[in-house]
Amino acid sequence: MPYYYQCFGLKLQSEFPCPLPASSENSVYDVQIKLGKVPPSLPNSQNPEAWCQANTHQLLLKIKDVANFLIEHGHTITVEPIGTDVDFINVFILGSAMGGILHQRGYLVMHANAVVINQQATLIAAPQGYGKSTLAAAFLKSGYSLLADDVCAITFNDQQPFVHPSYPQIKLCADVLNHFGYDPSNLQPIGHKTNKYYVPMQQHFNLDPVPVKQMVILDKADCAHYNWQRINGRHKLKAVLDNTYRPLFIDLQGLTSQYFDHCAKLIKNIPLFHLTRPTTGFSAFELVTEITQQINHEERITA
Repeated sequence: MPYYYQCFGLKLQSEFPCPLPASSENSVYDVQIKLGKVPPSLPNSQNPEAWCQANTHQLLLKIKDVANFLIEHGHTITVEPIGTDVDFINVFILGSAMGGILHQRGYLVMHANAVVINQQATLIAAPQGYGKSTLAAAFLKSGYSLLADDVCAITFNDQQPFVHPSYPQIKLCADVLNHFGYDPSNLQPIGHKTNKYYVPMQQHFNLDPVPVKQMVILDKADCAHYNWQRINGRHKLKAVLDNTYRPLFIDLQGLTSQYFDHCAKLIKNIPLFHLTRPTTGFSAFELVTEITQQINHEERITA
């Protein structure tokens, strides 16, 4: 019996149980996730021995000891399990495999969070390990709604970019949970190979696409105060490209021209900021206050 889910504005039918709230059964779906054999390599692939191969309409991911995934035509994900850790297989289904689907369907896919501030979306990007999910949890605890944690899918209505809601959960390390009052025994672990848990956020999860207002790039340094800089000129494009989700997928599938067009449209229509925080002596809640105050200040200036 198939399972039905919804994310990124897409209806999913899956033979594989995913850690997502079930949606109503529907014979019409946008993406199918099915179990099956996956070819060892793809025709017309330039890297037939690599873990990641692609041609114009197909993307093959071979994750050692986990599973092989074939992503096709923006419509189908075929999963061939290798390992037995179902939760860890789901990490790749909801991450890289869905990222491949979104790229194939022409979304602008960012490695960022999206939080709703003043009825508009702020994208927050940072290198791995800089605390994006911890910051997302602090926004939740502060009463804000989230659209995405880690994978941000953007489409355009004329020139206006919109973020589509991803998954109603965030992923937090075990040592962070206590800071936000979460009990790990009440949460679903993300496989046996990680020290992370899914934290549901249905009560503060926005269900509709939200227009993008701005993008903030987080950094950290040995400094005493927060430092804001507006990103201008060619540095705007570099900031977006540097925070693209799985850019290798774009290159291998010949989607570079389309993707550059999307990036150009994004940076033309929203401001980008670089925020450097102190390496030590700060809290995620202080960072929430810093970001929201700066956004409110910018809105007063431009009003």
